[in-house]
Amino acid sequence: MEIDGKDREILAALDLDGRTGANEMGKKTGIPKQVVRYRIKRMMKNGIIEGFYATVDYRKLGFSIYNVLLKTSPSSEEKERQFSDFLSGQKNAVYVIKLMGTWDYYVAVAVKNGSELNTFLENLKKRYAKSIIDYGILNAITDYAFPIKYVYPGKFSHLLFADVMGENGRGSAPELDGKSLDVLKVLAANPLASAKEVMLGTKLSFGKIRSVTERIFSSGVITRIRPTINLKKMGYLRFLVFMKFRPDSEKICGDFISMAKSNSSIVFINRCIGQYDMIVDLNVKDTDALRKALFDIYGVLGDFLSKADVIPVYEEIKTAAASTEGKPKEFPFD
Repeated sequence: MEIDGKDREILAALDLDGRTGANEMGKKTGIPKQVVRYRIKRMMKNGIIEGFYATVDYRKLGFSIYNVLLKTSPSSEEKERQFSDFLSGQKNAVYVIKLMGTWDYYVAVAVKNGSELNTFLENLKKRYAKSIIDYGILNAITDYAFPIKYVYPGKFSHLLFADVMGENGRGSAPELDGKSLDVLKVLAANPLASAKEVMLGTKLSFGKIRSVTERIFSSGVITRIRPTINLKKMGYLRFLVFMKFRPDSEKICGDFISMAKSNSSIVFINRCIGQYDMIVDLNVKDTDALRKALFDIYGVLGDFLSKADVIPVYEEIKTAAASTEGKPKEFPFD
């Protein structure tokens, strides 16, 4: 499906705030609200928009995030599919992607303590000891989310480089009671749930739901609602760059994050501790664009890098995105 300038305006408005209604979006874009609704439905039907997801800061709920990297040797496509299904079925695995390169899987795991992480790893190794060649564990400290710049048309370009759109891993955790967590679980599973749907899922009054929802967003437990955009259908490729720094490179990391705001290919950065210090998520049109993006990265960080692994992303196996039907997904905060 080819998308035009109006589709891009709608995608940009959704990327800024996925909760934006058709009326407000019409005012922002100058597109009639009926057309806005029609185009969103069309892009969802054609798979450009695969769903919507809430960016949940699990750290503010008392969780630690670990990135588990796996190198495997599946004996067949069926064995690989079974392994992928096993990973996506693990409750603490909040994000799973299939890679092609130095590592074969990237799994973000949300755990309350080291014992939970150890249980996850032991269960994995016990069941697939013969399939796992190697693994790595990174303690994910801070995340930086940036606009998906290639969907932004000219009239939205002034919004691209204003600031980081979402920064997880900083700030104190709010006190959320059981009912508040019930609301959070509904919104995390279906971020576009109506007040009626939240009421059915929590048995709370409309007034209580409204106040709890405002608190969840204002506290940064949910930083934003974003659309999940199918990169392949947009004609884009995705790569992860895993980087290890030399000692005394903290200042240059700050300079790099500032540069990333204006880079057309960088959509996400994860600071971590372990065999890598940073993971950069790139969306590029082709290998020439990848080459340029890497030159931009190495131009800032080159003298401070001791290692950089560039790995293509094959597919997302499990994401935080609700499906277009709003089917709930399992989340780790029970």
